[in-house]
Amino acid sequence: MEVNMENNENSQLALSEHLILLNLEAKNQEDALSKMAENLASFGFVKSTYKRAIIEREKTFPTGLQGSEIGIAIPHTDAKHVNQQSVSVAVLNQPVEFIHMGSENQMVSTKIIFMLAIDKPDSQLEMLQKLISLIQKEEVLQKIIKSKSCKEVLKLLYEELL
Repeated sequence: MEVNMENNENSQLALSEHLILLNLEAKNQEDALSKMAENLASFGFVKSTYKRAIIEREKTFPTGLQGSEIGIAIPHTDAKHVNQQSVSVAVLNQPVEFIHMGSENQMVSTKIIFMLAIDKPDSQLEMLQKLISLIQKEEVLQKIIKSKSCKEVLKLLYEELL
């Protein structure tokens, strides 16, 4: 199942079951980012430069956020590395550490990663705002973590991000 959503700039955001990774095994932050970026690239959503760019950007501009119970991260990078606007979601088997957004050393034990591939710089802020709103809904994050299928997560994302 794949869903395309229109945003204000008439660009489409692709949400696909292929971009939802449940029970992702990752040794650390870089491993999680690598696996997600490679998955996005395998479906043609991002360029070969995306993986290195997202890992490097995370080192300079951390994206970890602590919800009331669940740690999340929203890694993203420059539009020039993106072929088609999309969001990938990973629910990690075991949390990995991300540095808290706006901090240099405060760690967030991250269970869910929302990886953005945004093809227009002006679309990034709008998508980040929608994700921040979603992140504040602890019950939605719990549903994502407890989801048994990618289809369930896709339905939740469609309801929250549309």
